[in-house]
Amino acid sequence: MKALSDEESEKRKQAFISEEGLLVMKLRQGLRLRGREWLNRQSGRSGWRFAFPYSVLCFVALPLMLVGCGRETAQTFDHPDEQLEAFEVADGFEVNLFAAEPMLANPIQMTFDPDGRLWVTNAPSFIHVEPGVPNDFISVLEDSDGDGVADRHTVFADGLTMPTGIAFGDGGVYVVSQPHLLFLKDTDGDGRADYRRVLLSGFGIEDNHHAISTFRWGPGGHLYFQSGIFLHSQVETPHGVV
Repeated sequence: MKALSDEESEKRKQAFISEEGLLVMKLRQGLRLRGREWLNRQSGRSGWRFAFPYSVLCFVALPLMLVGCGRETAQTFDHPDEQLEAFEVADGFEVNLFAAEPMLANPIQMTFDPDGRLWVTNAPSFIHVEPGVPNDFISVLEDSDGDGVADRHTVFADGLTMPTGIAFGDGGVYVVSQPHLLFLKDTDGDGRADYRRVLLSGFGIEDNHHAISTFRWGPGGHLYFQSGIFLHSQVETPHGVV
């Protein structure tokens, strides 16, 4: 697939915004017409006194909800040092920066291993996956000198898609790579996963905020996780439907 130039991408983007703006205008016109028809039907009824406040709500509130369509918003963040200064810390406690970008990128779930290393699932592709192959990853952060700051950073696995959950087990890690549940393992001790197996597939991907997550091992040896109600999942194994 041929990559678009910056100029071509901008033209398509502006065309999309224009089409979206036209759609908003038509929707507003439709709301007005439907509102007039409804008012005409209500004008001869005893419920007119209830229809008038409702019409005001339709003509005022709904257009305001649409006014932001097609606009872009820029989001900025304070430097970590400025964020630290904003903390109000109780006596006897201390807050320090353990890790920051580029060690991390949109971290989602974190968990410590028995060696005290922090494993983090990262999703640079969040919130909307762009065309191409997402390259979300799992980073392993280690504080080797005990000063409370990560000084070693290893990418355990990359090429993932929205890794919203992770759990240790069976000598490796169970991790989400939507729409799959994967098992990853480092078999040669270099700190990177060289074994990858799809355990389950078909989890819904309509909304990343409702994707499977919050992995926990139960006392019976089962791995539990959550899934939102606004997804449509048809879960299968490589050998067939569950």
